[in-house]
Amino acid sequence: MVVIVSCVVLWACLPKEGGTARLFNANDTGRFRREADTSDVYFKDLLEWEEKIGLESLQGGSRDFEMRLWYNGAILYDKAVLIVKHQEGNWMGKVVRFRMDRSGVDTFWFANPKSGWEHFAERLSEHPVKTLPPFPTSGISHFMDDGITYMVEVATEHSYRFGSYTNPQEYAKHNDAAKRWDKMVILLREEFGAIY
Repeated sequence: MVVIVSCVVLWACLPKEGGTARLFNANDTGRFRREADTSDVYFKDLLEWEEKIGLESLQGGSRDFEMRLWYNGAILYDKAVLIVKHQEGNWMGKVVRFRMDRSGVDTFWFANPKSGWEHFAERLSEHPVKTLPPFPTSGISHFMDDGITYMVEVATEHSYRFGSYTNPQEYAKHNDAAKRWDKMVILLREEFGAIY
């Protein structure tokens, strides 16, 4: 199996209106809020992965808005992260693929969301990424630990949120929280292609 490490970086100017404004919740002010289950095994892995590929932690927040969707495949070493960031009126998208049995990132390329940044921001704002529910592990029969786990980080100036979600596509038929997460993953795949 050949694994390609990729990096996608592109800046585009986008004013704070429409979907972008909804991503920056007007209530997201004041005291810093942090929502992360630090006992989550994937949260601990995240710290190692950030260091491995040279990313700064989002736990202290982000100047405007940053979301990271981490992919942890069933194959132990294959990892990827999609980074969507808005700062000072500009959007940036970046995809990084890496392997835990190698150091650093092997290759990279540049891309935009397929619908353009403004339309993408509008579509993303339809998924309340800062308030999506924790992934349920109760009330689901035959819970599977194997497969694909997504870790999601969302940071703004006043908040940080982390959650991990195993196989949301498998549980979307029976669980609303899984369905909401699966829709967001599908949106990101439609816009940026497969990140893994």
